[in-house]
Amino acid sequence: KATVLSLRDALLYAELPAEQRTAERNRWIQAWLGGDDDDNNDHHHHRDWQYVYLTEPDSLLTIRPAALPALQDEVDRGTVLLPHRFQPVPHESDLRGMNPERRVFLGHQEFPTVMELENGPGHHDACCDERQGKHFRPGMPPFFEYCGRSKFWYNCGFYPKNRNAPGKHDRMKAYSMIRIKGGSEITTIGGSEHARRCIPKKNAVCRPTDVYDNPEIRSYEAKQREWVERAAAKAQKTDT
Repeated sequence: KATVLSLRDALLYAELPAEQRTAERNRWIQAWLGGDDDDNNDHHHHRDWQYVYLTEPDSLLTIRPAALPALQDEVDRGTVLLPHRFQPVPHESDLRGMNPERRVFLGHQEFPTVMELENGPGHHDACCDERQGKHFRPGMPPFFEYCGRSKFWYNCGFYPKNRNAPGKHDRMKAYSMIRIKGGSEITTIGGSEHARRCIPKKNAVCRPTDVYDNPEIRSYEAKQREWVERAAAKAQKTDT
């Protein structure tokens, strides 16, 4: 989060007229994007950057090609876009021939359905946020207790001490199991790694989040002005 916000501030500073860039703002721009010396071929110019995608080396980004123009429009408005991160889980359908007695995957008996979502041409399947708010997470407290310090909620039933416990995977039964075709095609939880749930649908379009369809929320332009003012105030505070 700090990296994304700091990078956004640098991009906003770079959009300011030269006379509005303080020494601290220029240092911030150069640290994140490069300087403004066109003759220095060893470093990037801050205008070299139009879009930046931050990821982790073990993450795959899957985007429906038809959605790219809309995503570009959002980014061009100054919006920071965060991809929805699905969490893979071991399921019997992906481990054919594995001895079920080892109890290291979700079995067909408890999780009989894995819904396949297509993302190719002619398909518009989706897993839509259920819009219950950021604190509604059916796999975590208050619905289920934590299974241990620094333990991921979806792994609780796989820890050795819980492998023979009754209802060890009950916390995951509130979620649909899905398989996105065209990517890794392994079973994932219909929700995020932080237990926020989405509802898979065939040939569907997700409603916008409350940020976009609530009339009380300010416009993109107002938000962008606020970002510039906030970045400028932070830089001024640093200078003084």
